[in-house]
Amino acid sequence: SLHTERLLTCRQNVPNFIRRIFGGSAGDGDTSLFYERSEVDPAGRTLTLRSRNLSLANVVVMEELCQYTQQPDGNTKFKQEASIKSFSGWSHLATLVE
Repeated sequence: SLHTERLLTCRQNVPNFIRRIFGGSAGDGDTSLFYERSEVDPAGRTLTLRSRNLSLANVVVMEELCQYTQQPDGNTKFKQEASIKSFSGWSHLATLVE
């Protein structure tokens, strides 16, 4: 098996209401950090990616699982799961983020 770990950045337009909640201004908060761990399993013919946000992790945790599996007919099966967990008092924010 091959295991890797990466620190990723994601640039996107953050809605103004989220900037206001966290005291940001235009141009602030457009970059988020994520941690990703991947595993290639040649015997099982799978690639599994697990990622989790590092930015704002004290407010909301977003985790994602992506798995690619080669099928006997040569096609690839893709499975994706995501979860969002918010902390006390922030459940409305998690709904908005989702």
